[in-house]
Amino acid sequence: MNDIMSEYSEYITGILNLASSVSDWMGPSFCDAYCYAPETFEKEVVRDLKLKTMFHYEDSSQTEREVFAELFGDDRKLLEGMEYWIMMKIGDFQKVCTIEGEHQICDRMFRKYNNTRFYTVETIRMLVYEKAILIMVCGNNE
Repeated sequence: MNDIMSEYSEYITGILNLASSVSDWMGPSFCDAYCYAPETFEKEVVRDLKLKTMFHYEDSSQTEREVFAELFGDDRKLLEGMEYWIMMKIGDFQKVCTIEGEHQICDRMFRKYNNTRFYTVETIRMLVYEKAILIMVCGNNE
């Protein structure tokens, strides 16, 4: 991951951690952000998440707001704030992509079999923005 993508990832992880801490829905879980340049996205995701191969994904009709509401609850101010501050860093939202076999991927990433800080990976979401592809990995380390 190059320096600018690392900066984006750290910035958005901060937003997601804050959102997780005030969300009624997250419980003991939280999310980390991984930002990638489109041209190196697949290679770096495989490396960063310790996957054997790149997962399959396709465009979804889901919106950014729907993804955030699914993960963090439906507090309008929280969702609008997340959208605004993420857009300020990585540009306009373009689309959500559905990850084929997401639950099987999460199951395979259990405990030491992943490169995240989570003991249990619960969900992975993929959102495409103007400047970066955002992978949100949600889980807990209990």
